[in-house]
Amino acid sequence: MAALLNAIVLGLLWATVVLRVPSLARGASERALWLIFLTLALAKTAALSTVRDGINSLAGGYDIAPLLYHLLGVAGATALLRFISLVTGLYAVKARALTLQAGGAVAVALLLMFLYALDPGEIYASADEFLAAGTDSPAAVVYWLILETYLGAALMTTAVLFWRVSRSSTAPLLRIGFRTVWLGLVLNALYAIYKIVYVVAHLFSAELPKGIIAQVSDALLAIAVGLMVIGVTLPALSGARKGLSLYRSLHSLNPLWRTVGREFPEIVLPVPHGMTSGAGGLGAAELRRYRRIIEIRDGMVHLRSRLPATVGDEALAFLRQKEVAEEQLAVLAEACWIEAGLRSGGTGAPSVCEQEWPVPGGKSIEDEAVWLSRVSHAWRRSPVPREFAEYWVNRETDMVDSPG
Repeated sequence: MAALLNAIVLGLLWATVVLRVPSLARGASERALWLIFLTLALAKTAALSTVRDGINSLAGGYDIAPLLYHLLGVAGATALLRFISLVTGLYAVKARALTLQAGGAVAVALLLMFLYALDPGEIYASADEFLAAGTDSPAAVVYWLILETYLGAALMTTAVLFWRVSRSSTAPLLRIGFRTVWLGLVLNALYAIYKIVYVVAHLFSAELPKGIIAQVSDALLAIAVGLMVIGVTLPALSGARKGLSLYRSLHSLNPLWRTVGREFPEIVLPVPHGMTSGAGGLGAAELRRYRRIIEIRDGMVHLRSRLPATVGDEALAFLRQKEVAEEQLAVLAEACWIEAGLRSGGTGAPSVCEQEWPVPGGKSIEDEAVWLSRVSHAWRRSPVPREFAEYWVNRETDMVDSPG
């Protein structure tokens, strides 16, 4: 069971590392977060027996894999401290925090390498292996006390800061994500304290039940890491949902946007390099949607100049004659006069002066996007706007051709 749990956690870690690669360009905090999961994934991979044998073979037969595993743990804890310091703005308040964090990590790493060099044969990959071996090596005991004290202190510090951040977060998924990570950090810290207690007990030759050490250690670590991965993934679900909504909105706006752009090329704003490719994440998608809304609205202003203000009322009357459902009237009426304006331009109908015209839509970008998406969909999918435009253009032509 423990092996399966570890395999699942290792798969989740590497999936998180790969999926978060695009986030590296978003800032220092995202890079620190990615580094946390990279070091965790590398550490758990290095603990696999086949990988461990390969590392030792490259080291000329020395059992250097445990030291590498532990140094990765120190690097991960340091990245964790850096991440939470960036998120909470600690560096702005305490200018020396970064120097102390980096200096502490380097000092611990150098001490571990020194103690390993003193007695490499007694440094094991895990505390349960060390305790099961029953060694009395002072270097190994000090090694484990330094390692677990550093990891425990780093994890507890981060857990406290994560709890503070979670309390100030208003987004539900983000708050749940922070608290899930917090729980994982607390379990990780308890895991470190648990090992310190056993190492100290071993130092004083106290007899503690060692049969459950491996089971508790493996389960506790796997659950803790799994909670951290889930906690980081939860806020990403909110971003994924927002991204899906953005791209669906862009797709819905596209037919009307392309049409008014072809009809009035002068309304099309210059496109910065890279925007047409769809790159740039949610920020670029939001900007593209905003531009499309502006360009559609500009095109609609031009179309209005071709039509009298009464066309909206006539479109409503036309739709009511067709017994269109009340909840669809406003959207279809908008689509009808848009098509009439496009047809009027194409048939050489005379332009009229711009008049006061009510502008339906939304009070926010989100509401505006929803409204125009509905109009675009109705204009493209429903046959009614084409029917009204034919009726309108034919009637206007008849009026022009009629004598008097």
